[in-house]
Amino acid sequence: MTAVPPSEPSIQPSRRQLSWFLLIRLLAISIFLGGAIFFQFRAEGVPASSLNYLYGLIAVAYLHGLASAVSLPRVDNLRFFALTQIVWDLIFCLFLIYFTGGTDSLFSFSLVFVIIASSVFFDGRRILLTAALAAILYGALIDLQYFGHLPVLPGVPPADTIGWREAFYAVFVHVTGFLLTALLCAALAERWRRSEQALLEQRIDYDELESLNRVILENISSGLMIINQLGRIRSFNRAAEQITGYSLEAVYNRDVRQLFPEFDVYSDAGMHARQRAEAVVRTAQGEDRILGFAATPIQDPQGRDVGLLVSFQDLTRIKQMEEDLRRADRLAAVGRLASAMAHEIRNPLASISGSVQLLIEGAHVTDEDRRLMSIVVREADRLSALLTEFLAYARPRKPQLENCDMGKLAGEVIQA
Repeated sequence: MTAVPPSEPSIQPSRRQLSWFLLIRLLAISIFLGGAIFFQFRAEGVPASSLNYLYGLIAVAYLHGLASAVSLPRVDNLRFFALTQIVWDLIFCLFLIYFTGGTDSLFSFSLVFVIIASSVFFDGRRILLTAALAAILYGALIDLQYFGHLPVLPGVPPADTIGWREAFYAVFVHVTGFLLTALLCAALAERWRRSEQALLEQRIDYDELESLNRVILENISSGLMIINQLGRIRSFNRAAEQITGYSLEAVYNRDVRQLFPEFDVYSDAGMHARQRAEAVVRTAQGEDRILGFAATPIQDPQGRDVGLLVSFQDLTRIKQMEEDLRRADRLAAVGRLASAMAHEIRNPLASISGSVQLLIEGAHVTDEDRRLMSIVVREADRLSALLTEFLAYARPRKPQLENCDMGKLAGEVIQA
């Protein structure tokens, strides 16, 4: 089974192209036919009746142009519409050549313009078919005139005055010119369409790249702000809106010194690049947030600074977590100190309690002394119980193990 070669991509004319074609054709017909009428009117020996045919051609051309212009917005098949226009032009030019002298006509070159016009709408094969049709029609006209099968009009040489050499030469020269014009137009049209396709693909690539860059800027987690050389804000991505509470419409083209003076990236001296810094910025809702930011110059292809890219992140939660960690460290240090002090207090307290108990058991202790010593022992035991409870409270608790989602936990850490 043989493979079918890929067909040439079809060319679809646009309504804009066809509109310009109708307008230019009408202007060309007006100029050429108007000139023909003028010169034949000035020429001696030319009967006035010969001008009636040209008047009729002008009227038909205007009527056809008007009908084509009216029907163009309603046409769905623009390729077929363009084909009918080219066929009409070939027939129109054929009558123009016949009415202005046939073999002696000065307008035989008009068929060349039809071939050139076809290159705007058709591919190379159809351009050659247009040239072949023009050659056939022109050759048929000369043959019919040579053999006397056409009525003799005023200004048209009769058949007996046309030699076969003259007729053959006219057909040969014009057919050769038609084919050469078609080949040249086909080559130029193909090259032009390839260049247009390459430019279209390049433009599509640029559009896709621009769209991708826009998506990246809108979905990046860091706030991005671009200011120009005058300190005006020219770009503000979605993350910047979420962090500051300002929309792009609210900050666009505003002075960064008035809106975000804490950044300190622009002054009367110009733009200031910053590697890394922190600032407390007030949001649109009146909330103070700690932002870490950096400012990088933007340069054009010639290396000149044209603006400044300011990237920033909300560090408020991170700073709060750091403060909580520092507070926890201080509390842990106090707990360790209190635990050590409790141990140091319990040791001499146990010695005092033990010594007093030994004194109570002595034989020479009066009842009053024994009562007082019992009070000392009882209060020492109560103080020891308080220290025990304090140590139980200050002692670090054993960790409570439980299952957790590591993916969710990692996402929260990254987001923080």
